[in-house]
Amino acid sequence: MNKSIIIFGSGRRTQQDILPSLEYLKFSKNEIKIFSNNSKTIISRDQKYTVSSIKDCKKINNEDLVYIAVSTEAQSTVLEFVQNINKSAKIIIDTPANSYLKKNTFFNNISIAEDVVALLSIMQKREVIKKSSFNFLFFRKSAFKYHAISFIEYLNGAIFFQIKFLSFQIHFSSRGVAIILSERNYEKGSIYLNFKKIKFPIQLSKDEKKLIGGYSDYDTFSSRFLELKRIGLVKLISDTINNIPIVSVYDGINHVKKSKIMNSKIGIKIFI
Repeated sequence: MNKSIIIFGSGRRTQQDILPSLEYLKFSKNEIKIFSNNSKTIISRDQKYTVSSIKDCKKINNEDLVYIAVSTEAQSTVLEFVQNINKSAKIIIDTPANSYLKKNTFFNNISIAEDVVALLSIMQKREVIKKSSFNFLFFRKSAFKYHAISFIEYLNGAIFFQIKFLSFQIHFSSRGVAIILSERNYEKGSIYLNFKKIKFPIQLSKDEKKLIGGYSDYDTFSSRFLELKRIGLVKLISDTINNIPIVSVYDGINHVKKSKIMNSKIGIKIFI
C-alpha cells in the first residue's frame, strides 16, 4: 500500500471520517498532506493537523492518492487543479458527485467515495446482510438521498422505476423492491431486508470499535449508520490504493440523479 495521501478540504468529512480512517490504515501524520483555501490547524480526535493553502500545492506524484473532500460545487474546480498538476493522479471524490464530472476526459483514475457500497460489501461477507436473488428492502426513517440509492442498487440492482407520494417512496429494480417511509431520523429508524431487521454488527475488531467511537447495547444498524460507514470508507480507500475502484464517476452521478425524486412531494421517474 502506498503511504502518501493528499486531501483537498478540511471540513467535517475530513476531520470526522477521513482522518480517523487513515489512522486506522496506519498512515502517519507526515504521510498526510491537507490543503484548503486558507492555512490553519485542525483537530481530528486528539491529533492536530496542519492545513496548507491550496496555492502551495505544486507537486502530486503518481504514487500519491488524492482525496477531494470539498463541496459539490467546488469538485470540478479542484479536480481540474489536480489534473493540471498530474493527469495520472489516482483520485477519490467525495459524495454527492457533481454531474459536471462526467465531462472530465481523465476519469478512469477517479472513484466516488460512496462508502455505503463498501460497507455493505463487508457486512455481506460477515453475513450481517444476507441478500437473495430477489430482495425486499424497507427503510423506516433511515434513508438519505444518494446514500439510500446506492444501498438499494447494491442489493437490488439498478433502479428503473420510482414513485414518491409525500413520505412514501417505492423503488423498483431488476432484483428487488425497496420502500422508504417517513423522513430520515437515523436514531429512531430501522432497515429491513427480506422482512428481517438488519442488526448492529457486534462482531467488530478492536480497531473498528475505536473507528466508530465504540457502541452500546442500544445501538442499531440505523442509529449508528453514519459511524459504520467509516468501516466502508477504510475499505474504499484501501481498494482505491490497490487499483480496485468501487464506485465509478457514472455510478456516483446516477445515484445523485435518482435521489432527486426525494426532494419532491409527489413524483414518478422512469430510467431506461
